[in-house]
Parts: sequence; structure tokens; C-alpha cells
Amino acid sequence: MWSLLLACSPPTPSAPADVVYTDATFWVAPGEQTDALAVRDGRIAALGAEALAMEALRTEPLGGAFVTPGLHDAHTHLFAGSFVKPRILLQLASTMDGVAGQVASYAASHPDEPWLIGFGWTSSLEDPDGRGLDAVAPDRPVLLIASSGHAAIANPYALALAGIGDDTPDPPGGTIVRDPTTGEATGLLLEAAVGPVVEPALAAYDDEAVLPDLRAELDAAAASGLTSLSEILAAPGVDLVRPQLFRDLDRAGELPLRVHFFVPVREAADLEGIDDWRAFESDRVRFAGAKVWVDGSLAGEEAWTLGPWASGDNGSSYVDEAGLTALIAEAEARGVPLKVHAMGDAALEAVLGAFEAQPALSLTHSVEHASLLTEATRARFADLGLVASVQPLSRALTPFAGWDDALPSWEADASYDFAALLDAGAPLAIGTDYPTVPVIDPLVTLGAVRDDARPGAISVEAALEGFTAGSGRSAGLGGMLGCMEVGCIADLTVFADDPIPDPAESRVLTTLLAE
Repeated sequence: MWSLLLACSPPTPSAPADVVYTDATFWVAPGEQTDALAVRDGRIAALGAEALAMEALRTEPLGGAFVTPGLHDAHTHLFAGSFVKPRILLQLASTMDGVAGQVASYAASHPDEPWLIGFGWTSSLEDPDGRGLDAVAPDRPVLLIASSGHAAIANPYALALAGIGDDTPDPPGGTIVRDPTTGEATGLLLEAAVGPVVEPALAAYDDEAVLPDLRAELDAAAASGLTSLSEILAAPGVDLVRPQLFRDLDRAGELPLRVHFFVPVREAADLEGIDDWRAFESDRVRFAGAKVWVDGSLAGEEAWTLGPWASGDNGSSYVDEAGLTALIAEAEARGVPLKVHAMGDAALEAVLGAFEAQPALSLTHSVEHASLLTEATRARFADLGLVASVQPLSRALTPFAGWDDALPSWEADASYDFAALLDAGAPLAIGTDYPTVPVIDPLVTLGAVRDDARPGAISVEAALEGFTAGSGRSAGLGGMLGCMEVGCIADLTVFADDPIPDPAESRVLTTLLAE
């Protein structure tokens, strides 16, 4: 059990090691490497000459490999990805006619599928509208989720199943988009309005139905070099909490990495009974905390901003500063670390104000994305000890060319400034937000860092530290997970060669998980 592994005292160098790894370069931290590593009782027992001098039950040469602490993706929705990606993929969709054609083809080839689900459309899709989809899929619910997860298109049949009509009021933090002439619901749903349609869609698939695709996603994630991840079992306004899927795979010996899961909360009252989720822990599965959304997405122009978007509004907000202050206080009292989604500058002001209102902070909390920070807010961020959980692939894929028009109050070059966060003293955790970006492979993320020429880029080695020690800290296990020091959990990622000069030229050989 996780509780046993975390409770173990660090190993003593005088005791025999279970294994000593040799014939490799071990990356300890930026600018620091060694040539051997000893493991005992799942923890690192010694490094370098001390490891080589230890008595060991076995010695395992690694053939000249390059070894890092196990890579930890600080922000994934792997279950959500496993659910949507085998279905209708819409990343290249540009017109609703094209989308309708894809839906019609999928419907014909999947006559028994309870819902017709698509994923991946972006702002390049012109005039998203679900009203015409009934023509190609009569009497079948259609749900098409945007790549951000913060918007969806539903046909009238699906809206009816979810109890959404033309007169249904917008939920807090969400918008049911309506025809400006007729007032009719178009089927385009933004932010929290997505949840009421996703919930019946997901309920149509039991655990047995979704498990094979989840197993495949986990295997691919482990093969890419990840030894653990922070899995957010939710999307904006959507409950995806099925931790039993991961626990059951672990009990069957089929979970190839560690899963630290987070459950959604909106207000302080949602933390009542939060410890019940610990019942789903197992050897490789751990309840790690809660996730709260403060605002919407930049991609959908729904981030909560101080200055208006070109549309005239200031985006979406799920909770105000007072509500967030109460939620943080309750989380601190209950020992529940938070992941706080905040992208816009107004959202980040509210988040920082809510944390500053606490008399003290005893837990490690993360702010997810932290996209529109200023010099002043970055300094406050670091003073609070908050982890900035950021996604280099999201930065690389964001179409900054149109930002000056979409958000006149903000300069595009000031967004996603990872270097300035580091300079301010804020620790970075690196993740992907998969499947909002199409790949989870950490070498692809590291490659995106290397090829990033925009202001605010960081080095590959700084990103590697964020993928290890920073991400371990964001999971609430700073100094234990993602580190290569005596006493750290001995999870390792083994590369054929050093990925730092050019991640595209490296490859992962294997991962080694502490037992």
C-alpha cells in the first residue's frame, strides 16, 4: 500500500542493497550526475561510490544508459482520453458539413453504439452548431467534445436526454449558446454547460466497457517513459471519478505505472467525506487531492480576464475569491492538497488573494496553467510557495498570432512565461493536460521546449527537473517522488542516451518502479 511505502524509513547505507544499478549515467539534478545507484526496500539507498561499495543481493549493469528519476506527468485526464480517442476524431474539422459526414460514417459502422461521441474540434471549426446533426443520426444522441474539454456540440436528441431545452437557464460558470434570432439552443455548450450532457453519455458505458481502452492508454503512457502521473478524474463541470478502474487494474497486476488521482470539488462543502476516496488506494494508486476550476479556457476565449475579450465579456468564472478562500481553508483543515485551474489574469488574482487570505499554508498546492501572470503576480506566486503546473505543448500549440485582436488588454508574448516564473522563484511542474494535447510522450514535450523560440521559453534540463522533482512536489510528495537522493522512492526512467541535447534523438528503453 502507498501508506506503507511512504511510511518506510529511508534505507541505511550499512544494510545490503536489493540491487545496485551500474554502467549508466544517472541524472541527479541539473548539472549533477553520478555513475551508480543502490536500491533497498523501494528507496534509493546510496549513489556513486557509496552505491558501488555496498553489499548487494544483485548488481544490474544498464548498458551505458542515461537514467533519470521516474518521469511524472503533473496533469493528465487519461481516463477521459481513453474514452474519447477511439471514437470520432475531429482535430481537422473545419465545417459542420464535414463534421456531419464523419458522424454519419461512424453511425453507419457502429449501429449498436449507445452514444455517437467525437472529440478534438478546435476554434478552426466554423459556426459550431448541433441542430443539423439529427439529420445524419436520427434518434441517436451525438456529443462532440472540443479538444480543450471546455466546450461541446450536442444534437437536439442529446440535449433532450440531458433535460436541456430552449428555456433552460445557463448553469453557473457555463453557457447554453442560443440562436440570437430565435432563442433556440444551438447545441453549442460552453464550460459548465457541458456537464449535463457528458454525464448521461458516460453513464451509458460501464466499467467493463471502458476498461480495455484505459488499459491500452496506460500501457502507452508507461512505454513513453512515465512512471507516474497526476490523474484528474474530471473535466470542467463533469464528474469522471472512477478510481476503481485503476485500483482493479493494479490488483490484477496490470497497472504499469503509479496513479495519483484528484477528484473534483467546487466549494468547501464538497470536501465533506473527501477521505472516503482513500478506500480506492492500492499499491500503485493513491488519492492525492482535489481539483477546482476557477475559470474557463484560453482556447475558447473563456478564461476569466481583467480586460475584456473582443467579444466584450471577461470570460467565465466558476467560483469567486470569497468562495475559493473558504474552500482553501477547508482543504487545509482536512489535509487535502488542491490543484487549482486558473488561466486568466483575473482568475489568478482571485487565486492569489484566496491563498494570501489563509493564516498559513501547511500543504503543497498547485495552480494549473497559470497562463496570464504579470511580474507582480509571479512574485506573489513564489512567496506563497505555490507550484506552477504548466504544459509546454499547450504553449507550443497555442495560436498566438490572433491574440492581440482576441484579447486586446494582453500582449501575446507575456503569456505562458515559464522562464519568468522560474526567475521569480516559483517551482515548475511539467505535464501535458492530455488529451487536450494529442500526445502524452514526455520526449515530445521536451522536444517542444527545445524548439521553442518565443520569449519565456525554458531549457530542456529545466523542463526535465519539472518533469521529475517539480511534478513530485505537485503530487504532494516533494523530496520523495521524482528525486534521486538517498531516501527517495526509487522509480527510474531509462533512456538509450542523454535526451537533454536533443530529445528527438533519444528514446526510452524502459521504466523501473520501486517495489
